[in-house]
Amino acid sequence: MRKHVALAGLSLALVTAACQWLVGIEDRPAVTLPAEAGATPDGGDAGVDAAPPDPCLATNVPPVPAVADDDTEQDLLFALSRVEFGIDGGLPYLVNLDKRCTCPAEESCKRPVGATPACDGLQGSDNALAPVIGLLQSFRVVEQKTLNDNLLAGISGALIRVEKYNGKAEDPKVVVSVYGALGTETGKPKGTAEDRWRVDESALASPGTGSLVAKYRDTNAYVTGSRLVAFVNFAFDIGGDPRQPPLKADLRDGYIVADLDPSARLTGVITGRWPTSSVLGDIQAFPDPLGAGTLCGDSGTFKTVKQIVCGAADITSASGVDGLNRDCDAISVHVGFEATRASFGAVQPRPDAGVSSCGAGPAPSCL
Repeated sequence: MRKHVALAGLSLALVTAACQWLVGIEDRPAVTLPAEAGATPDGGDAGVDAAPPDPCLATNVPPVPAVADDDTEQDLLFALSRVEFGIDGGLPYLVNLDKRCTCPAEESCKRPVGATPACDGLQGSDNALAPVIGLLQSFRVVEQKTLNDNLLAGISGALIRVEKYNGKAEDPKVVVSVYGALGTETGKPKGTAEDRWRVDESALASPGTGSLVAKYRDTNAYVTGSRLVAFVNFAFDIGGDPRQPPLKADLRDGYIVADLDPSARLTGVITGRWPTSSVLGDIQAFPDPLGAGTLCGDSGTFKTVKQIVCGAADITSASGVDGLNRDCDAISVHVGFEATRASFGAVQPRPDAGVSSCGAGPAPSCL
C-alpha cells in the first residue's frame, strides 16, 4: 500500500514541479556569453557601435579566436570535483541549443501530446533536465549530493584532458578528451596534479594497448578569452560507485564551455541533447527506491519515471532537424561543473555493480 501511495506522490510531484519550473524561469540570473562568429546584426560588420546580436538566433557560444596557432603543447588533466544540474538556477553559462527562445517563439519540435509548453530560460537557454533531476532526486533515484560526495571523496568521477594548449588566453586549436574515472590511488583528492585517478578502460580508443587516447574527444576545441570551448557528441559518465552505476549522459550536439585556469581548475557547463531512449535505458541500471532490484521496465517505479522523462522531451536529438516539425525525442541538458588538476593513474575495467538485471526485452522508449 505504501508503495502505491509513493508512486502516486511521484506522479503528483511531476505536475507540481513542472508548474513551479515554468513560473520560476524569469527569476534566473542573466548570463552573457560573447556572440558567435558571424552573428552580426543585419549581416553588417561587428564594430564598436554595433548592436548586440539576437541571442535567440545563436547558441551564444564564443567563436574561435582569430589568432595563429603555435607549437606550444601543454597537456593538462582535470578531475570533476562538483556538478550542479541547475535545479535552482545559478549555472555559470547558458547555451541556446536550438537557436530560438521558446515562449513566445514556437518550439523547435513537436512536444508530447498534452504536454505544457517547454519555455526556455534566459537568452533561449535549454535545460529540461533540471526539473527531471529535481523530481528523481526527491525520490532518491538519482541524487546530486551523492554524486558530489563521491567526487569529493575520490570514489569515482570523470576526467577532462586539454592537450596541445599554448598556455595563453587565446588558442585556436586544442584537443579536449573525456574519460570515466574509477576513484583515486592517492586517497581523498586535494585538487592538485598530485591526485592520481584510475581510468575506466572503456573510455579509451584502444584498450589494452597502453595508449591513453580517449574514445571521446574533440580535436578542434579552442580557448578564447581564457574560456575553453569543445563540441560534445558522446556519452559523459558522471560519478558511480560500487553500489550503483555512473550517470551516463549520452549527449548529442552540445558543448563544454568553461573558464580555464591552467594551474588550478576548469569551471563551466556541459550541455547537449540527451535522447529519451538513452535516458530510459541508462536509468534502468539504478536501484529501484521503492522496490527490490533495479528500475526495470515492468516495475511501477519505472513506469512513473518513464512518464517524467517522456513528458520532459523538449528538443530533437539532432540539431539538423530543429524547426522541421519533428517529434521532440531528447531532453536538453546543462550540467554546471568544477574540475581541479589531476594526473592519470592505472587503467582498470569498471566494476559491474549496478548493472541492470532487466533481461533481454526490447529497449525502453517513449513510443
